[in-house]
Amino acid sequence: MKRFSRLAVSLIITFTISLSLFSTYSYGNWWLPFYEDTTHQYIGSGIEHEQILRFTDKGWYNVNILKADIDSPYVTLDLLHNQEGIGVRKKLSELANQNQQVVAAVNGDFFNTQGAASLGPMIHKGQLLTTPFYLPSQMGTFNMTEKEKAFIRHWSLPNITVTNNENQETLLIEAVNKETQSSDITVVYTSAWGKNTPPISPKLSTAVEMIVSNNQILEINPAVSSGNLIPAQGYVIFATGSKADYIQNSFAVGDKVTYHIDSDLDYEELSLALGGGAILVENGIAKEVFSHDITGNHPRTAIGITKGNEILLVTIDGRTASFPGVSQKELAQIMVELGAHSAINLDGGGSTNMILRPVGQESLSIANHLSVGSERNITNGLGIVSTAPKSSLKGLVLKTEDLNVFVNTSRKILVSGYDKNYNPKEINPSQIKWTVDGANGEIKEGVFIPTQPGKVLLTAEYQGVKESLELRVLNAPSALSISPSKITLSPNSSLQLSVKASTMRVIVRL
Repeated sequence: MKRFSRLAVSLIITFTISLSLFSTYSYGNWWLPFYEDTTHQYIGSGIEHEQILRFTDKGWYNVNILKADIDSPYVTLDLLHNQEGIGVRKKLSELANQNQQVVAAVNGDFFNTQGAASLGPMIHKGQLLTTPFYLPSQMGTFNMTEKEKAFIRHWSLPNITVTNNENQETLLIEAVNKETQSSDITVVYTSAWGKNTPPISPKLSTAVEMIVSNNQILEINPAVSSGNLIPAQGYVIFATGSKADYIQNSFAVGDKVTYHIDSDLDYEELSLALGGGAILVENGIAKEVFSHDITGNHPRTAIGITKGNEILLVTIDGRTASFPGVSQKELAQIMVELGAHSAINLDGGGSTNMILRPVGQESLSIANHLSVGSERNITNGLGIVSTAPKSSLKGLVLKTEDLNVFVNTSRKILVSGYDKNYNPKEINPSQIKWTVDGANGEIKEGVFIPTQPGKVLLTAEYQGVKESLELRVLNAPSALSISPSKITLSPNSSLQLSVKASTMRVIVRL
């Protein structure tokens, strides 16, 4: 972002007159950029990361796009959730690191900020983890079949019942793995929720929990603040009001019961389902009116599906000094421009988060600008999985902290490798052959020491594969600055200082 700040100022001046030429268009139009920088990087076989940095009269847009070819034999998607129990939220990076084959991910559904339950449904490998929002026509769902066919649609509420085999009395279940404050409801908690049912809400005076294991009622107890243990091979039915009375009058310990789900979707055929917000795009057309509309400009996350069954995971930065964010209508239009034939809005704002494994790297890192400065604990996310086998070396990646370096100082050059399937490839630094072209200098053990100002091209060669990095060698610094400029410390405490050197208005991090 630093290298564009001065450019932004000059562009504003340059285009002051030009803006009047576009008076027939809406300001902030995504299709009228004054400046654009786009980068592409494959991070896996059939998996690409694209970043679009675009400047318009409205300001900067920073858009990160993950493209996953799920028709590739080495690419699939994974519903990311806390595998120890969805009753506890975690950071996206923590959810992704549960599966070592995840190479990228975005945050998922809206959730109960006072608890953990997602608003929409969740299915993982054919297993229903949670039911939809009680008004499913408002909220869409992203789905993928076991045959890797993706689609977006509104769900209908499933008909879930528990029947007492002794007297044929049937109890209607209204939700699965959802926290509740309702005074007349039935909710089932399975082992996917966690070890125990959630504590009873302070707003509820009484509730009943019926514990079932291997299709037999083990206990019927009052709900307690610590929650009841959920059997590994069973479930717990939480009930309030008339539903609690019905359980106590129609079910007894020892009775055999049958749990049944009837829905218009065959859940067992779905490898995953992830709830979201409004459907943004249908049949390649951006919607003008939304069933669930979050107004204003905000950070945004969305999922798109192209006509060719490619998956687009998109984040747009917002709520920062540099990036204002976009409206839901703008998000829909952007998804169409990116190639989405259908698309759905996901949780945004402080939840908007994209992580990925940069090519040549072993670990995941954050790709977007987090509006709250750090990852938020969330209920779920969507991960892109690469199962591509390891292969021979394809390329090298050269990185350093700053592309400017002062003469007679040093700069560490980090070298990583990747194979033909873009898996990280281990590099032996002692076997790298270095050449220096341009300004004089030498490299010792990956550290470049320049002896002459000017441009320099550093080239690393490893097992016949080459990659270069250009640096600018500057004259000795004319000024130093230390941050913070004022220090107040208590005894035995410490503070990290940042030192920057400058020469001819070029600032270099030391």
